[in-house]
Amino acid sequence: MSKASLVIRIAKRNLSGSPKKDLSAVEKQQTDYSADRMAPPDWSPGVMSDRQATCSCGNLVVRTHGDPVRNSICHCFACQKRTGSPFGARARFEIGAVRVAGRSKEYVRIAESGNAVRFQFCPDCGSTVAWQLDALSGFITVPIGAFADPHFPQPEVSVFEEHQHSWVQLPGGMEHLA
Repeated sequence: MSKASLVIRIAKRNLSGSPKKDLSAVEKQQTDYSADRMAPPDWSPGVMSDRQATCSCGNLVVRTHGDPVRNSICHCFACQKRTGSPFGARARFEIGAVRVAGRSKEYVRIAESGNAVRFQFCPDCGSTVAWQLDALSGFITVPIGAFADPHFPQPEVSVFEEHQHSWVQLPGGMEHLA
């Protein structure tokens, strides 16, 4: 049994009970991950909004086709720790619109919601380039900063605002979720 399948089995077994089960052993596990498994076989770039996101060293690449279904900002403590900033900005795409190429590792943690989140990151530079929530298996999320595009569409939703830093000012017109 591969390490990746062991992590998935441990996560699924622990998720079957209380949504806040402790997965500390899984959280510390970093396993090899073949990023190409997220790529649908018939995906090819076209005339829609094709974008590319990369890790810091450029060895792990995410290509997206079309516009995200949702852009949001998350103020939860886990996103603050993951990004090293007061919030994480992310774009969610349908799984068929995303292709991930390059060597990566997977890190699994349980979110404040109780759902498992599977992060793909570069084993060389450590940058997170994509993640999936088990509860939203038809979607892949990409950190907006990985696109390095100042013209990327603005987030429309702000979540976990109870953890928002008091000095953070959000743009008007956003949907606000606790």
